[in-house]
Amino acid sequence: RRVVAFWRARIQMDLEAGRRVLVVGHGTTLGLLAQFLDGTLEADIADQVLPTGRPLAFELRDDLSPLRRFSLDANDRTARSTAM
Repeated sequence: RRVVAFWRARIQMDLEAGRRVLVVGHGTTLGLLAQFLDGTLEADIADQVLPTGRPLAFELRDDLSPLRRFSLDANDRTARSTAM
């Protein structure tokens, strides 16, 4: 609940104002945020493991729904862009 509340109170407002947002946090919190954006928040958290130190980006549509997610780590050989 706190992740969704933070999304709505801070991140969403900044994005709607046309700002770019960088979110840095603990793996569990970031995993929950990624699940929320993916629409899989009710799934088991173990299914959403984010590697430490590997930046993940979401490209969002105008309505803030995810268009795609991708790694920003040039050395991440397992990274793949996922259309949503």
